Amino acid sequence: MDLEKDIEVALQFLKGNYSARGKNHCDMIYGMTNEKLALYFKYFPIKDGNVFTVLGSGDFVLQSACFGAKSIYTFDYNPLSLHMGKLKIKSMDVLEWNEFINYYYNSNNLGYFKLKYYKKIREYLDNDTRIFWDAIYSNVRLESQITDNLIMVDSLNKNRSIDGFLHKDNYYLTKNNLKNIDIKYYCSDVFDILSKIPNDTKFDAVFLSNIFDWMNFEEKIKYPLFIKRDLDNHLDNDAMVAVHSSVNGNISNVLNIVFEDVIDVDKCDKVIVYKK
Repeated sequence: MDLEKDIEVALQFLKGNYSARGKNHCDMIYGMTNEKLALYFKYFPIKDGNVFTVLGSGDFVLQSACFGAKSIYTFDYNPLSLHMGKLKIKSMDVLEWNEFINYYYNSNNLGYFKLKYYKKIREYLDNDTRIFWDAIYSNVRLESQITDNLIMVDSLNKNRSIDGFLHKDNYYLTKNNLKNIDIKYYCSDVFDILSKIPNDTKFDAVFLSNIFDWMNFEEKIKYPLFIKRDLDNHLDNDAMVAVHSSVNGNISNVLNIVFEDVIDVDKCDKVIVYKK
């Protein structure tokens, strides 16, 4: 990661200049998941296990913590997502439930990324994360610029996590669990990430979200082989991998054929699964 370049691109986004998308692998940031994590995480061996997950909005990490993971390895190709994820996950250490909801999920758009909440979190952040968000807050006139131009938020998606770590009781459970969880962050493409992880690392549960949807043709072709050969070497006995999660039933026929196990989340959502 190149902190200076990350800030440079993020500030361009804040101005509404998106010609910088893709520079240094930077893109806009997901503010919240659009998947119903609590409804399908319960099928995965997370409790006291090692979890490997895409970072995205940070919700996958927080939901894994809610379900009692022992360690979490998380990655994203977009370096801006790492700055977001580290902020959000550290926020849970510091903020009360109502403050966290207001900061990240305020459906009336009155609390999103208010400076008063950031000031509470700031001193607990690692150096790079603090420098990044200091630069963001120093270059906005209104906090709404952050969610209008830098972070993709959809208040309707809050309901997708409300039964998980966002539920008030679960929030404090997750907050407590995070104190004992070792979280490792990586900035990497999915095909390169395993080269950055120790060879003897084994995972019990893996969440790859719908990154398949964003791959080019060549990547889509090698993705199943990557999972069945390379990733399989890092799976513990009885491990499960969510190889594709999709909203509104838009599931890839290719992955559905290659990986035959499917979890029905509800009438609209399904999750395709690879089992060790």
